[in-house]
Parts: sequence; C-alpha cells; structure tokens
Amino acid sequence: MKLRWKILLVIAAAALCVYAFGATPRANMKKFYDGYNEEYFANSLPDATVSWGDLTSIGDIAVTYLHKDGTIDIIVDRRKNPSTRQAQASLLHEMCHVATWPASDGPKDDPDHGAKHEACMLRLAEQGAMKGVW
Repeated sequence: MKLRWKILLVIAAAALCVYAFGATPRANMKKFYDGYNEEYFANSLPDATVSWGDLTSIGDIAVTYLHKDGTIDIIVDRRKNPSTRQAQASLLHEMCHVATWPASDGPKDDPDHGAKHEACMLRLAEQGAMKGVW
C-alpha cells in the first residue's frame, strides 16, 4: 500500500473516531457566560451555574432551568456541541432565554422561542456574537 493511501486511511479513521465518540470541548462555559453577560447584555443577566452535561435523553443541544428561587442552571450537551465555538453559540442562545423568560421550574415551561427570544438572537448576530457559526 502506498504511503499516501496509508495517510488517507489514518485520517479517515481519525475522522470516524471523532464522529463516533465526539470531540468534546473542554472550555469553561461559566467564563464565557460571565464575559458574554458583560459584552452583550451589559451585565443585566443574573448569575448562573453553567455546566457540561449529557442531554441525550431529552434531545436538546443545551437547556436552561430558571427556578422560582431565582437560581439558574444552564447545561450544554458535550456531544451535540463538538466544538467550543458551537458550544458558545448554544450558550448565547440559552442566555437569550435567561434574558426573556419569566421564572419557571423547568426547561421550556414558557413560550421558548417567541418574538422576544428571536429579537435577542438577532441582536446578538448583529453585534457579531455568532460569527463563525451562522
């Protein structure tokens, strides 16, 4: 077998492994939350717990829990956000939920992608927050 075919085979095998097992980002999403809150939301969003998780059972890319006691949990799925940039975009999406939702005890208890959320996402895009993603 020629060297170039061996190299191609190794690259294909590596790509298959990344696809099968996921290239999980390791970024500290809480730092991104705090930075985006300052840069795009003028520090108007409350503090939140931001963590990586497995959301396979509910089929979401990321989810936000806005609890009645005022605490906020954002969970970003590792497998469905294969790059840090994709995870950042998912986090920004969830931050628009924080900015537009009233308190609830679970994800999507309230209208989740209405006009206010859409306006928030468009504003972020206009400010360049989504460059490199969409």
